Amino acid sequence: MKILMLLRSPLDNDSRVKKEIQSLTKFAHEISIISVNTKSANLKNHYVHKWDAKRRVLPGISLILSFFSFFIFSFNRYKDHRIIHSHDLNTLTTAVLIKFLHFKKNIDIIYDTHEFAINCVPDESLIKRAHKYIIELLFIRFCKEVICVGGLIGQRYSQLYNIKPPSIILNCPPLNDSFNACDNKLLKKNFFREKFKIKPSQKIFLYQGLLNKGRCIEMWLDVFKNFNENDPVIIFMGYGKLEGVIKKHQAKGSNIFYQNTVPPEVILDYSSSADIGVCCLEGDSTESKRLALPNKLFEYMMARLPVIVSNGPEMVSVIKGHKAGFILAKNTTADAIKLIKEIQNIDLTVFNKNLSKASLLFNWENQSIVLKELYNNIDKQVE
Repeated sequence: MKILMLLRSPLDNDSRVKKEIQSLTKFAHEISIISVNTKSANLKNHYVHKWDAKRRVLPGISLILSFFSFFIFSFNRYKDHRIIHSHDLNTLTTAVLIKFLHFKKNIDIIYDTHEFAINCVPDESLIKRAHKYIIELLFIRFCKEVICVGGLIGQRYSQLYNIKPPSIILNCPPLNDSFNACDNKLLKKNFFREKFKIKPSQKIFLYQGLLNKGRCIEMWLDVFKNFNENDPVIIFMGYGKLEGVIKKHQAKGSNIFYQNTVPPEVILDYSSSADIGVCCLEGDSTESKRLALPNKLFEYMMARLPVIVSNGPEMVSVIKGHKAGFILAKNTTADAIKLIKEIQNIDLTVFNKNLSKASLLFNWENQSIVLKELYNNIDKQVE
């Protein structure tokens, strides 16, 4: 089938969309993708919409211009595609408009929700949340299929909009090339100790992902800023609004380090250079974060890192069910320090077997089967 993917952000570091494109291409589908401001557009039939998100004179005019600019760009590149695969809520309206304006075309829409869209931004006004809810309520009815990134988010969508249960496709990494299915071992790297001159006796905690509020970053900075040279260290790998704050702490000579983002293809090599993954979200900031099942959780496990998670129901279920790490009871500095002291006395190799088993379950090869079946079912209905 001919598929048009819509993404109103750069594709460069969007590992989920890249994995879906690769899998669908492998399953003999013809993919076209429209993205915004992608720097490395190396895929066939990849159309990049260049957009300068500068402020305009009138409030809100930039958002309106951005929407219509993306819609026109996408509409002009629709070429008899059988399916429009809409990534995130901000492309759903465009997908539905293309469907209606090509009313003679038999177009199906797949809505791929990368989070719980109507409550995913901390401290967002009630008016903005209501606006997103109305958009989603109106247009989700025209979607053939809905994809969610976790079971509880899928349940919320089904209940909120009275739709059939969405397909659940977890944002897991592919099995690593270093992974050996015979002995369930990963060839761990040592990038961080070599680059930052970290002692072998010091445990390395790793946070990777967006460096924004709502992710307990300020709490972890408070924990590690007063540690001495023999205590554990934390490395923040990613980008975002708090990047400058992290770099200031690093400049003070504390046990805090910053690592630039790396391509998705090598991220597991870097992750495996740490000892413990950190995957904590402020669940009271948004419902999306409370119900989240982040890709970083699975990337840490694939890299054979036991994971510290906050008290979100989905993450706790994975960690408890697979005995793959630690649960932080409360997102406070005191609780985090207490947990680190407990971890100091634990031989982390006891997690190796459980993490190996989990990686054989939580990987993209398994998730892509769900994606394949979803598209096959649509294809059968057409026949």
